[in-house]
Amino acid sequence: MPEEIGRIVELLPEGEAKVKLERREGCASCGSKHTVNIFNYNGDVITADNPEGFTLGSLVTVEYDASGRVKASMIVFLFPVIILILGYFIGVLAAKLLGRGETLEELGVLFSLLSVIIYFGLVRIFGNYFKKRHEFKFEITKKAAPCVCKSTCEK
Repeated sequence: MPEEIGRIVELLPEGEAKVKLERREGCASCGSKHTVNIFNYNGDVITADNPEGFTLGSLVTVEYDASGRVKASMIVFLFPVIILILGYFIGVLAAKLLGRGETLEELGVLFSLLSVIIYFGLVRIFGNYFKKRHEFKFEITKKAAPCVCKSTCEK
């Protein structure tokens, strides 16, 4: 399982904690590092299970299922593009069936946008379902060793 290092910034009920993930070695080779730096990115805050009961301010290791990252990327990036394209063709087909040849493009674009809006609405509605699935969960597994570099984790 992949691991991230972060600091607990808030304790939540039901054995969970908010963890601010720290920059890692992978950040140096990331193609988006310059874009991220523009926004003063200093780590993501995630919600993770805290079965060991680590305290506020603890530097911890967080594990997650790698397949969850792939699935989440598909849900957020790939499926909307597919839905957008399918919506366009459904709109064009609907215009042809209605005998509205002059509005093929307009209905295609309208159906395309509506289908993406509906898709993200459904993702929002079923978001809690996804959060409860094991592959989308983060878990704090152990205390992390303090960093020896001059990164954000020394703060």
